[in-house]
Amino acid sequence: MSGKPDLGVLPRMLLFRLSELNPEMRSDPHALLDAQRAHAPVDRDETIPALVVTSYAIAKDLLVDPGLSRNFEYASPTNPVINAVRQLNAAVECEFGKHASILVLDDPDHARLRGIVAKAFLAR
Repeated sequence: MSGKPDLGVLPRMLLFRLSELNPEMRSDPHALLDAQRAHAPVDRDETIPALVVTSYAIAKDLLVDPGLSRNFEYASPTNPVINAVRQLNAAVECEFGKHASILVLDDPDHARLRGIVAKAFLAR
């Protein structure tokens, strides 16, 4: 054994491949996203516990599914991405005080706040 990693068995970094960190994604995002959507509109990133959804219809269904929560507090305590967000939120709360973002609220609180701010986003 040479001690070198076997590059043939490295996990796919799907979130990196489909992010602005990838030069191919910056130059032609539609080519990568169309290929991903055709191959697997819902796919698991092998480096972090996350799903990547490239189908509009599936994403829309997931976003309105009452069985799924936007609140990070209900996520797995071992998820490294969620843990990083929790640390960031703790730092923000330490600096500015407790807050609740509309982005992580579930209904009915989300719907109540959305009704208040919707006019500002829909004004023509």
